[in-house]
Amino acid sequence: MFEDSENGLTSAHTSKGLTILLKDIKEPNDEMLEKAHFYYDQMYDFLTDLDQFIPVMDMPEMQESFPQSLNQLTVGIHGFGAIGGGYIAQILSHWDGYTKPKRIIASTRNSLFREAVNAFGTYSIRYGQFSYDERIENMTIVDSENEQQMLEMYTHSSLIALCLPEQAIEVEAKIIAKGLYARFNSSLETCIEPLTFLIILNKVGAKYLVMKHLKDALLELTNDEDVTEHILKEHYFCDTVVNRMVSKLSNQNLYRQIRIKHNFLEQHLEDVENEEQIEIEDFNKLTQDQQNQASLYVDNMRRNFQPGHILQSMDLILFHSETDMPIYVEKGSPLLEKLRQVVLVNQITDIQLIKNRLWNGVHAMLAWYASLLGYESIGIAMGDHSVKAFAENLIREVKQGLAIVLPNYAKDLDRMAQSFLDSCEYAFKDPCQRVARDPLRKLNHNERVMESIAVNIRHDLPYKNLLKGAALGYAYAIQFLEIEETDAIKHLHDQVQKLDMSAAQKGQLEVELTLLVQYLFSEQGKQPLNMKITNSKNASTQHA
Repeated sequence: MFEDSENGLTSAHTSKGLTILLKDIKEPNDEMLEKAHFYYDQMYDFLTDLDQFIPVMDMPEMQESFPQSLNQLTVGIHGFGAIGGGYIAQILSHWDGYTKPKRIIASTRNSLFREAVNAFGTYSIRYGQFSYDERIENMTIVDSENEQQMLEMYTHSSLIALCLPEQAIEVEAKIIAKGLYARFNSSLETCIEPLTFLIILNKVGAKYLVMKHLKDALLELTNDEDVTEHILKEHYFCDTVVNRMVSKLSNQNLYRQIRIKHNFLEQHLEDVENEEQIEIEDFNKLTQDQQNQASLYVDNMRRNFQPGHILQSMDLILFHSETDMPIYVEKGSPLLEKLRQVVLVNQITDIQLIKNRLWNGVHAMLAWYASLLGYESIGIAMGDHSVKAFAENLIREVKQGLAIVLPNYAKDLDRMAQSFLDSCEYAFKDPCQRVARDPLRKLNHNERVMESIAVNIRHDLPYKNLLKGAALGYAYAIQFLEIEETDAIKHLHDQVQKLDMSAAQKGQLEVELTLLVQYLFSEQGKQPLNMKITNSKNASTQHA
């Protein structure tokens, strides 16, 4: 029985209830304290104590509903891209299984996505493996280039997931620094508590990179090292490992979807006009007419959106996602301890290393091969026996090296590898072009491909398929990015020389890899890859 007055407490005590006294304006006297089983300054203190006895819920099932009750938290997603909107939003919506945040704020520069979500007030993630659409609610999308909106996200949130590409970190660090500085100077209650950052970056050492750029940006902003250090120490920065493939709907597909839903709305309102239909182009960028038309559609739907309205039964599908549920997060923040999909680990670098080599490395090599064969998506390419066999052979070689480097995880590697292969087979919406991008960076000496080769060479393990994968990466760079072959070979030479191997091993690897790249561009090597055939995705690849 909760009471804050002497009379109420006396009545509760007389009825032999379990009495919990909350502080009122006046301090309680000794007689009141004797009648109280528990005494708290505020309700939040009671809830903090109670939370210790609330059981942690298990990992949710894919089609399990989100909690209906809202808590008092606001959370943010800095970067409403594939992972931010198609994965992190689900994690934040499941929360601890008992309640979910009252508000999720996400940022994007994509005006079409922003206007569409804000008009509907909701959007859906499609899980093709289960033919299941999951609706995300309580979401507000803000403009990444609107500083005031971004600062509001940073000052009102208890948790922010940084879902940014590596090349954007340095630029985005400036607005993150402004957000933290605004928190530092704010008297808002949310700014008193530390902010938890989930660093969602597909890179080993992601936290170091973020902290480096953030420190530089804060120093530039405050011109005070002590203030900068104080601000950084106030908050929790947690490295993560994501184990899910997600693809975002293209602008063209979103435009088509909005147009169809707008037509449903017009029919429902019995106000259908015979509008001239605009043809959808194959490329992603919208024409000016399409942009204008999309704005009209969204604006009309926003005006008509009311509870119980037909629009509430329409799902706006923005992301196609695989089904892996857990996210691995570095221990540190108390806020994360009960989140259902969060697996807290002490050594996040071990998981990052496995992810980088077993998933990212194989994924990239698979995409280079599939692209050179003319396939558009990973899922379609995995239907080709030669591609699937190549992926399985790569997995086998990478696992052998990782089992030596991380012996404590040897038993987990089979499960992780199978999960990755299963995801690839269903990744029909995962474009090869997206996975294959930036090949030369991925072929750096300390990155996902070359490090696996070096480990296997040092321990006298097979690396034939890894060698082929690296060569395909250089071939992709030459063929699709129009990088000169001499520049590619120079990059190859420079990276091999930086590997931690003997001079003899480096020399042998450089010769093998150079010959293999050159072979791929010989007449004999080009033929099986169909690199000169424009409709190569329809060509036979049995001999590849």
